Amino acid sequence: MTTGSFDLIETMRFEALDGFVELERHLARMKASADALGFAFNRHDCRNDLQASTFRLTNDARVRLMLAPSGALSIEVRTIPERPAEPVDVAIVPLPVAASDPRLRHKTSDRAFLDEARHRAGTFEVLFVTPDGLLTEGSFTSLFVPRDGRLVTPRGGSLLPGVLRARLLDEGEAIEGDLRPADLNGGFFIGNSLRGLIAARPATARG
Repeated sequence: MTTGSFDLIETMRFEALDGFVELERHLARMKASADALGFAFNRHDCRNDLQASTFRLTNDARVRLMLAPSGALSIEVRTIPERPAEPVDVAIVPLPVAASDPRLRHKTSDRAFLDEARHRAGTFEVLFVTPDGLLTEGSFTSLFVPRDGRLVTPRGGSLLPGVLRARLLDEGEAIEGDLRPADLNGGFFIGNSLRGLIAARPATARG
């Protein structure tokens, strides 16, 4: 990855009554990526800027935080997307880059390869599968499969450390494990910290 050609991003849920959902986890993830990729990042200033940008909000909102390599911050506030009708259709598609590609482990603005895979499939979301048949994650969500009273999510390594995923693992509601397309036939969930868990079903990709 060539520093300077992309920004780090965090997309967060802001609730008018309770403030940011999982703010510290989001900031910790940005800090870890900033340290790994050589970005300047002042966590205290960032927190202050986020507070200032949402101080007058009276409705829940989607807040996108962007960090340039220089440490410059920008913040976008938008309405939260409507919740889709469930279960949503999710296509299984080949991972479009090598599993070792660092873009998979950091949330950056260099994500066209993820969005293009979803657009080609024509479904609400896609799930990526490696050449050896293991599922990893979606283009904007993590994967969770119910099993024995808990949720199984793919092992970390070549995927984004999702904020919702981290919370469910920490709270013991989810465990890591190997997942293959056949494991989805009984139903599954996709999710992120903005939208929560969404019931999903397999679909056939187009194109």
